[in-house]
Amino acid sequence: MTKLSENEVKELIKQYQSGKTFTEIAKNFNVSRTCITKRIKKLGIYHLYSQKTCKLCGFSFYPSPHGSQIQKYCSDNCRQRAFLGKDWKTKHVNCKYCDKEFEQSFQRIYCSDECREKQAEFEKKIAWKSRKCRYCGSLGCEFDGKFCSKKCKTNSFIFSRRAKDRNRYQRARRNGRFDPDIDIHKLIERDGERCYLCGDKVLFYYHYNDPKYPTIEHVIPISKGGTHSWDNVKVACRECNTRKATSSISEFSGGEEFGTAKIIVSTKI
Repeated sequence: MTKLSENEVKELIKQYQSGKTFTEIAKNFNVSRTCITKRIKKLGIYHLYSQKTCKLCGFSFYPSPHGSQIQKYCSDNCRQRAFLGKDWKTKHVNCKYCDKEFEQSFQRIYCSDECREKQAEFEKKIAWKSRKCRYCGSLGCEFDGKFCSKKCKTNSFIFSRRAKDRNRYQRARRNGRFDPDIDIHKLIERDGERCYLCGDKVLFYYHYNDPKYPTIEHVIPISKGGTHSWDNVKVACRECNTRKATSSISEFSGGEEFGTAKIIVSTKI
Protein backbone atom coordinates (compact mmCIF):
# COMPACT_ATOMS: atom_id res chain seq x y z
CA MET A 1 0.00 0.00 0.00
CA THR A 2 1.38 3.37 -1.00
CA LYS A 3 2.06 6.06 1.55
CA LEU A 4 -1.17 7.65 2.74
CA SER A 5 -1.69 11.32 3.27
CA GLU A 6 -2.82 12.69 6.61
CA ASN A 7 -6.42 13.04 5.41
CA GLU A 8 -6.45 9.46 4.07
CA VAL A 9 -5.19 8.12 7.38
CA LYS A 10 -7.95 9.99 9.22
CA GLU A 11 -10.53 8.59 6.80
CA LEU A 12 -9.13 5.07 7.30
CA ILE A 13 -9.40 5.40 11.08
CA LYS A 14 -12.90 6.85 10.80
CA GLN A 15 -14.14 3.96 8.66
CA TYR A 16 -12.59 1.37 10.96
CA GLN A 17 -14.07 2.93 14.10
CA SER A 18 -17.48 3.17 12.45
CA GLY A 19 -17.60 -0.63 12.34
CA LYS A 20 -16.73 -1.35 8.72
CA THR A 21 -14.88 -4.57 8.00
CA PHE A 22 -11.40 -4.75 6.53
CA THR A 23 -12.87 -5.99 3.25
CA GLU A 24 -15.20 -2.98 2.93
CA ILE A 25 -12.40 -0.53 3.74
CA ALA A 26 -10.11 -2.25 1.22
CA LYS A 27 -12.71 -1.79 -1.53
CA ASN A 28 -12.99 1.94 -0.72
CA PHE A 29 -9.21 2.38 -1.00
CA ASN A 30 -8.92 -0.08 -3.92
CA VAL A 31 -6.28 -2.23 -2.18
CA SER A 32 -6.14 -5.72 -0.72
CA ARG A 33 -7.59 -6.59 2.67
CA THR A 34 -4.13 -7.63 3.93
CA CYS A 35 -2.77 -4.14 3.30
CA ILE A 36 -5.59 -2.58 5.30
CA THR A 37 -5.04 -5.03 8.15
CA LYS A 38 -1.32 -4.26 8.33
CA ARG A 39 -1.93 -0.51 8.17
CA ILE A 40 -4.50 -0.57 10.99
CA LYS A 41 -2.23 -2.71 13.19
CA LYS A 42 0.64 -0.32 12.50
CA LEU A 43 -1.52 2.64 13.56
CA GLY A 44 -2.12 0.91 16.89
CA ILE A 45 -5.92 1.01 16.76
CA TYR A 46 -6.53 -2.67 15.99
CA HIS A 47 -8.65 -4.40 18.64
CA LEU A 48 -10.40 -7.74 19.08
CA TYR A 49 -14.04 -8.04 19.86
CA SER A 50 -14.36 -9.62 23.29
CA GLN A 51 -17.48 -11.66 22.57
CA LYS A 52 -19.96 -12.38 19.80
CA THR A 53 -23.22 -14.28 19.36
CA CYS A 54 -23.43 -17.11 16.85
CA LYS A 55 -25.94 -16.27 14.12
CA LEU A 56 -27.12 -19.88 13.87
CA CYS A 57 -27.24 -21.41 17.36
CA GLY A 58 -27.36 -18.16 19.36
CA PHE A 59 -24.57 -19.10 21.79
CA SER A 60 -21.97 -16.50 22.76
CA PHE A 61 -18.34 -17.18 21.76
CA TYR A 62 -14.92 -15.57 21.53
CA PRO A 63 -13.85 -15.05 17.91
CA SER A 64 -10.53 -16.11 16.48
CA PRO A 65 -7.84 -13.36 16.55
CA HIS A 66 -7.41 -13.82 12.79
CA GLY A 67 -11.04 -13.15 11.88
CA SER A 68 -12.59 -11.17 14.71
CA GLN A 69 -14.44 -8.82 12.36
CA ILE A 70 -15.87 -11.31 9.88
CA GLN A 71 -16.46 -14.37 12.10
CA LYS A 72 -20.22 -14.92 12.41
CA TYR A 73 -20.44 -18.47 13.77
CA CYS A 74 -19.08 -20.16 16.87
CA SER A 75 -17.76 -23.22 15.04
CA ASP A 76 -17.15 -24.77 11.63
CA ASN A 77 -20.20 -26.94 12.19
CA CYS A 78 -22.49 -23.91 12.47
CA ARG A 79 -20.78 -22.19 9.55
CA GLN A 80 -21.19 -25.19 7.25
CA ARG A 81 -24.83 -25.74 8.21
CA ALA A 82 -25.59 -22.08 7.58
CA PHE A 83 -23.82 -22.28 4.21
CA LEU A 84 -25.99 -25.26 3.18
CA GLY A 85 -29.02 -23.03 3.61
CA LYS A 86 -31.21 -25.55 5.42
CA ASP A 87 -34.32 -24.26 7.10
CA TRP A 88 -33.81 -25.30 10.71
CA LYS A 89 -37.09 -25.68 12.50
CA THR A 90 -37.46 -24.18 15.96
CA LYS A 91 -39.60 -25.55 18.74
CA HIS A 92 -40.28 -24.85 22.40
CA VAL A 93 -38.46 -27.16 24.82
CA ASN A 94 -37.51 -27.13 28.49
CA CYS A 95 -33.98 -26.31 29.63
CA LYS A 96 -32.09 -29.36 30.90
CA TYR A 97 -30.89 -27.50 34.02
CA CYS A 98 -33.54 -24.97 35.11
CA ASP A 99 -36.53 -26.57 33.29
CA LYS A 100 -37.45 -23.17 31.88
CA GLU A 101 -39.21 -23.22 28.49
CA PHE A 102 -37.35 -21.58 25.62
CA GLU A 103 -37.33 -21.55 21.83
CA GLN A 104 -34.90 -24.19 20.65
CA SER A 105 -32.72 -23.73 17.62
CA PHE A 106 -30.05 -26.07 16.32
CA GLN A 107 -30.57 -28.79 18.95
CA ARG A 108 -29.91 -26.56 21.96
CA ILE A 109 -30.72 -28.16 25.33
CA TYR A 110 -29.90 -25.18 27.60
CA CYS A 111 -31.58 -21.79 27.66
CA SER A 112 -28.31 -19.94 28.35
CA ASP A 113 -24.56 -20.34 28.74
CA GLU A 114 -24.96 -19.99 32.51
CA CYS A 115 -27.25 -23.04 32.68
CA ARG A 116 -24.82 -25.05 30.56
CA GLU A 117 -21.93 -24.25 32.92
CA LYS A 118 -23.99 -25.03 36.04
CA GLN A 119 -25.10 -28.36 34.58
CA ALA A 120 -21.48 -29.28 33.79
CA GLU A 121 -20.50 -28.45 37.37
CA PHE A 122 -23.41 -30.48 38.72
CA GLU A 123 -22.49 -33.53 36.62
CA LYS A 124 -18.88 -33.24 37.81
CA LYS A 125 -20.01 -33.38 41.44
CA ILE A 126 -22.19 -36.41 40.70
CA ALA A 127 -19.18 -38.14 39.14
CA TRP A 128 -17.07 -37.33 42.22
CA LYS A 129 -19.70 -38.92 44.50
CA SER A 130 -19.29 -42.25 42.69
CA ARG A 131 -15.48 -42.09 42.80
CA LYS A 132 -13.46 -43.84 45.53
CA CYS A 133 -11.16 -41.91 47.84
CA ARG A 134 -7.51 -42.64 47.05
CA TYR A 135 -6.65 -43.07 50.73
CA CYS A 136 -9.59 -44.66 52.61
CA GLY A 137 -11.46 -46.13 49.63
CA SER A 138 -14.85 -44.72 50.61
CA LEU A 139 -17.24 -43.40 47.96
CA GLY A 140 -17.49 -39.67 47.45
CA CYS A 141 -14.58 -37.41 46.50
CA GLU A 142 -16.34 -34.08 46.81
CA PHE A 143 -13.34 -32.48 48.52
CA ASP A 144 -11.16 -32.13 45.40
CA GLY A 145 -12.10 -35.05 43.14
CA LYS A 146 -9.42 -37.39 44.55
CA PHE A 147 -10.02 -37.51 48.30
CA CYS A 148 -13.14 -37.46 50.46
CA SER A 149 -11.72 -34.99 52.98
CA LYS A 150 -8.76 -32.81 53.83
CA LYS A 151 -7.70 -35.34 56.48
CA CYS A 152 -7.46 -38.14 53.89
CA LYS A 153 -5.45 -35.89 51.56
CA THR A 154 -2.99 -35.08 54.38
CA ASN A 155 -2.71 -38.72 55.45
CA SER A 156 -2.11 -39.77 51.83
CA PHE A 157 0.71 -37.24 51.50
CA ILE A 158 2.30 -38.44 54.76
CA PHE A 159 1.97 -42.09 53.71
CA SER A 160 3.55 -41.50 50.28
CA ARG A 161 6.34 -39.43 51.85
CA ARG A 162 7.11 -42.16 54.39
CA ALA A 163 7.03 -44.82 51.68
CA LYS A 164 9.48 -42.76 49.61
CA ASP A 165 11.82 -42.33 52.60
CA ARG A 166 11.54 -46.05 53.44
CA ASN A 167 12.52 -47.04 49.90
CA ARG A 168 15.39 -44.57 49.99
CA TYR A 169 16.81 -45.99 53.22
CA GLN A 170 16.40 -49.54 51.95
CA ARG A 171 18.49 -48.57 48.94
CA ALA A 172 21.04 -46.94 51.27
CA ARG A 173 21.31 -50.16 53.29
CA ARG A 174 21.95 -52.13 50.11
CA ASN A 175 24.75 -49.72 49.13
CA GLY A 176 26.89 -50.75 52.11
CA ARG A 177 27.65 -49.25 55.50
CA PHE A 178 24.64 -47.74 57.25
CA ASP A 179 24.86 -45.59 60.40
CA PRO A 180 21.38 -45.26 61.97
CA ASP A 181 22.61 -42.82 64.63
CA ILE A 182 23.16 -39.97 62.12
CA ASP A 183 21.40 -36.86 63.39
CA ILE A 184 21.42 -33.25 62.18
CA HIS A 185 22.29 -31.95 65.68
CA LYS A 186 25.29 -34.28 65.97
CA LEU A 187 26.32 -33.38 62.44
CA ILE A 188 26.28 -29.65 63.28
CA GLU A 189 28.39 -30.33 66.39
CA ARG A 190 30.92 -32.04 64.14
CA ASP A 191 30.93 -29.69 61.11
CA GLY A 192 29.60 -26.40 62.47
CA GLU A 193 26.60 -24.25 61.57
CA ARG A 194 27.57 -23.51 57.97
CA CYS A 195 26.49 -25.06 54.69
CA TYR A 196 29.44 -26.88 53.10
CA LEU A 197 28.21 -25.92 49.60
CA CYS A 198 27.59 -22.16 49.85
CA GLY A 199 29.14 -21.27 53.22
CA ASP A 200 26.02 -19.53 54.58
CA LYS A 201 25.05 -19.97 58.21
CA VAL A 202 22.17 -22.37 58.94
CA LEU A 203 20.00 -22.04 62.04
CA PHE A 204 17.19 -24.09 63.53
CA TYR A 205 15.08 -21.08 64.48
CA TYR A 206 14.34 -20.58 60.75
CA HIS A 207 11.14 -22.08 59.37
CA TYR A 208 11.72 -25.68 58.22
CA ASN A 209 10.87 -24.63 54.65
CA ASP A 210 13.26 -21.67 54.77
CA PRO A 211 16.11 -21.88 52.19
CA LYS A 212 18.70 -21.68 55.00
CA TYR A 213 17.24 -24.35 57.27
CA PRO A 214 19.86 -27.07 58.09
CA THR A 215 19.55 -30.46 56.40
CA ILE A 216 21.60 -33.64 56.07
CA GLU A 217 23.25 -33.81 52.63
CA HIS A 218 24.81 -36.94 51.13
CA VAL A 219 28.01 -35.99 49.31
CA ILE A 220 27.71 -39.02 47.03
CA PRO A 221 23.96 -39.38 46.33
CA ILE A 222 22.32 -42.59 47.50
CA SER A 223 20.89 -43.06 43.99
CA LYS A 224 24.48 -43.20 42.69
CA GLY A 225 25.78 -45.72 45.22
CA GLY A 226 26.42 -43.43 48.19
CA THR A 227 26.07 -44.71 51.74
CA HIS A 228 24.20 -43.32 54.73
CA SER A 229 27.35 -43.12 56.86
CA TRP A 230 29.21 -40.41 58.76
CA ASP A 231 31.86 -40.32 56.05
CA ASN A 232 29.30 -39.39 53.38
CA VAL A 233 27.11 -36.79 55.13
CA LYS A 234 27.59 -33.06 55.66
CA VAL A 235 25.52 -30.07 56.78
CA ALA A 236 23.81 -28.19 53.94
CA CYS A 237 21.09 -25.57 53.74
CA ARG A 238 17.76 -26.67 52.28
CA GLU A 239 18.30 -24.54 49.15
CA CYS A 240 21.66 -26.10 48.22
CA ASN A 241 20.45 -29.60 49.13
CA THR A 242 17.48 -29.18 46.80
CA ARG A 243 19.57 -27.72 43.98
CA LYS A 244 22.25 -30.38 44.22
CA ALA A 245 19.61 -33.16 44.26
CA THR A 246 21.22 -36.32 42.82
CA SER A 247 24.18 -34.63 41.15
CA SER A 248 27.77 -35.09 42.23
CA ILE A 249 30.03 -32.37 43.65
CA SER A 250 31.77 -31.89 40.30
CA GLU A 251 28.44 -31.59 38.46
CA PHE A 252 27.14 -29.15 41.07
CA SER A 253 30.20 -26.89 40.93
CA GLY A 254 30.91 -27.12 37.19
CA GLY A 255 27.45 -27.35 35.59
CA GLU A 256 25.77 -24.49 33.77
CA GLU A 257 23.10 -24.07 36.42
CA PHE A 258 25.52 -24.14 39.34
CA GLY A 259 28.59 -22.61 37.73
CA THR A 260 28.83 -19.84 40.33
CA ALA A 261 28.47 -22.14 43.35
CA LYS A 262 31.52 -22.40 45.59
CA ILE A 263 32.18 -25.64 47.45
CA ILE A 264 33.38 -24.90 50.96
CA VAL A 265 34.80 -27.56 53.24
CA SER A 266 33.24 -27.00 56.67
CA THR A 267 35.37 -27.10 59.77
CA LYS A 268 34.23 -27.30 63.35
CA ILE A 269 33.72 -23.86 64.89
